[in-house]
Order: sequence, then C-alpha cells, then structure tokens
Amino acid sequence: MDPDVPTQGAHSMGSSFRGSFARPPRLGADRRTVPKDLARILSLEVPLIVQIAERRMALSEVTALTHGSIIELPKSIEEPLDVLINNTQIGHGLAVKVSENFGVHLTKVSSLKDRVGALGG
Repeated sequence: MDPDVPTQGAHSMGSSFRGSFARPPRLGADRRTVPKDLARILSLEVPLIVQIAERRMALSEVTALTHGSIIELPKSIEEPLDVLINNTQIGHGLAVKVSENFGVHLTKVSSLKDRVGALGG
C-alpha cells in the first residue's frame, strides 16, 4: 500500500478500491513525521472484511448447492454491513456504489483502542 495514496473502505475476497479518505494524523514530538518504527507498523496491510450476513446450513443443503442457487440470508437489505479486521468487528457501514465497484460508507467505527486491539488476534 502506498502511504501517499489515500484508500477507503473495503477489501474483501481479494479486491479493493481507492477513494477519498482522511489521512491519519502525523505523530511525533515536533509533529514533522511519524516515528520511523511506527511508520513501518502503520504501513502493514491487514485484511478488511465486509460481511453481509452469516447463516448456518445443514451439510445436506451445502452439498445440494448448484450454479444458480440462491441462499437467503437472515438480514434485511437496509441493515448495515459488518466491518471486520482479523475476524473482529470494528464497525458498521452501508453498501454504496463507487464507479463500477462496491464500497462501504462507514456509519460507525469503534474506538482506536478497540481497532488496534482487533489486530492482536
């Protein structure tokens, strides 16, 4: 990830999109730059998952799935999507269209402490 190119919102199933997103504040005593060690950590990429819904299915139902099958999910289309880091929920958002891609408009984001905690597993 290029730290000079802002990114936004969704990375799931190997695809991502770029959009406008506020840059993180610069840290350091004199506010010039992020300390070098911290900059390395902040440049690491982690998978971000946007989950529509989750459903349990009997193995017999799974083995009966074919091309064109429709799986009904227990969630209304108006409900927010879950945003996860490291399989830990860190927020909610609404699906949006960004050019020809999907995006997520974040409506709720957990505290920085909770987001960092999600990275620990």
